[in-house]
Amino acid sequence: MPFLDPAAKGFWTAWEQEAYRVVAHLRAVVGADHEEPSLLELVGELSEESEDFQQMWARHDVRTGAATPFPFATPLSAT
Repeated sequence: MPFLDPAAKGFWTAWEQEAYRVVAHLRAVVGADHEEPSLLELVGELSEESEDFQQMWARHDVRTGAATPFPFATPLSAT
């Protein structure tokens, strides 16, 4: 989850795009099983701890389907 670790924004080269994708997928999962306590607890914790998550969750975006590849930012490079 890219919301609770302050270093996460530096981990993905397109953090905001990946964060929106994660939230939209989580909303799809929660919608399919909206009474699952662990999912509700996760959303509650993220909502309390992350303003970014709160704003993205409030958009009500839903996304399912194949994962989209996303690049990581890393100080290591292939040679």
